[in-house]
Amino acid sequence: MSGKGVENVVVVCREDETMVWPKSELVTCSEYFRALLFGYFKENNSKSINLTDIAAKTLKSLLTFYRDEYKRQREHDEPNFCRIPFEGGADAKDTMQVADMLGMHEALEECENYFIQTIEIYDQHDLYRMAEHYSRFSIMREIARKWHIRCSSEMPQVECACAYGDSVTCLTCHSRGYKSRQTLYLIGGYCREHLPDCASIEWTEFIKELHCDDDLTTGNGSECNVSRGSPQPNYQYYSRKAEYPGPQNEESRVVALDTDIYTTGGLAAQAMAIDEVWKYDTRRNEWSRVSGMRRARFYHCIAAIGEHIYVCGGYDDNFVVDTLERYHPIFNEWVDLQSMLKGVGNAAYANDESNIYVCCGQYGYKDIHTTDIVQAYNVSTDQWSVLTSYTSPVFSPQSEYGLSAAIVTEDLIVFGGQTERCDAFNMRSKEWRRIADMKFRRMETARVVYGNKLYSAGGYDYRTGDYHATVEVYDATENEWMIVGRQLPRPARSMGMCYVFDVERNLKENESPFSCLRQAS
Repeated sequence: MSGKGVENVVVVCREDETMVWPKSELVTCSEYFRALLFGYFKENNSKSINLTDIAAKTLKSLLTFYRDEYKRQREHDEPNFCRIPFEGGADAKDTMQVADMLGMHEALEECENYFIQTIEIYDQHDLYRMAEHYSRFSIMREIARKWHIRCSSEMPQVECACAYGDSVTCLTCHSRGYKSRQTLYLIGGYCREHLPDCASIEWTEFIKELHCDDDLTTGNGSECNVSRGSPQPNYQYYSRKAEYPGPQNEESRVVALDTDIYTTGGLAAQAMAIDEVWKYDTRRNEWSRVSGMRRARFYHCIAAIGEHIYVCGGYDDNFVVDTLERYHPIFNEWVDLQSMLKGVGNAAYANDESNIYVCCGQYGYKDIHTTDIVQAYNVSTDQWSVLTSYTSPVFSPQSEYGLSAAIVTEDLIVFGGQTERCDAFNMRSKEWRRIADMKFRRMETARVVYGNKLYSAGGYDYRTGDYHATVEVYDATENEWMIVGRQLPRPARSMGMCYVFDVERNLKENESPFSCLRQAS
């Protein structure tokens, strides 16, 4: 660390371990060092600092983070996250304690992000107490969000521990200080041109009206469908968000993981597949670029399971892709997993908590051929298998295109494409059955599942050339499709549609979420 003209400081840490570091870097990254070395303290002109309560390893990792990662990101605007190399939760807690002591705010944010992304592996009570001690409110909010998900969508109906004088932090009381917020996000899409739009609508507003007939005069006043041009969007019931800042592309794939939304790959200008991945932070309304996929692709499959994102198949320019990749947001990296049994592009896809299902898809590029097999990937075993085959009479022959799929209760539902036909494969009986037809033909329609209902938005009718702005919902209990009263801001296909569950503070002025603690005492 020494060099000509560089003023160094010797830092004495726990167990008399020493390290030498440039004074300029110490004062840049830490309020504590700034006050100590430039303030009215005896260390002002000293060549050494005693920090005997801090382990040298922890301090070195923090200083290295600022020197190599944070500084480089700021200077070169690199897309990758800057990361502190934590060696588990205990190391992260020690690092947070030291960063708080030394006034290293950026490092504290890194620790906070780490705990949020690994929150499931910790004791929630201990983690809450730590977050409260260091005033890390984002961690406290995420604990409340997870607690709401476990208990209910609104007020958790869990017995309060405070009534029994329990000294452990009562997460029931903490979560009561938050109310749930369910939001639908619409990202991108295509209607004669690439759409960079990003908009949101409260879920209760989105499903406010349902219509059993085909009367589409209700809604937000947007055109129900168009065959020419790209109409101006109508945001009467929607909130505009920060536009997608990446390159203009179509056939990218979008998925939500916790409260973040990721858009992956796509077909950019000059018909080139891209590997770019962008993250949209729904809380901050900000886009940021993260590590790109290992293989450029478009018309691929995507799924969010656990703490990972998976992508497989698709096209890479003139080739069909059979690779599977997994993204871990903590490490901001993609890793290759077991390749598909058969590479396909533009397949219908769905997932549950442990499996990804790839339905049909094209295995040719210039000469289109459709496979009828349904491939299943188990995330625990990293193995592919053939679940069933889908020999729908819709195939004409081997040319079905633009199908969609979703898991609703115990059924894998295949819908959309060139006709209104819908079929369901029961996971338990392993049998196919035909279900109610959709009201419109919807190739490349967006879909989201909520409870036992399947929502299908937008899409394209290849017969008429129309792009749809309408939304249909399938009720699995009634075996019926209905029209949702709220249309899309504008007609589109290949759009990203994501449901995000979050929480926000719900306290009256001067009220504490732990009011029952005072009452119990």
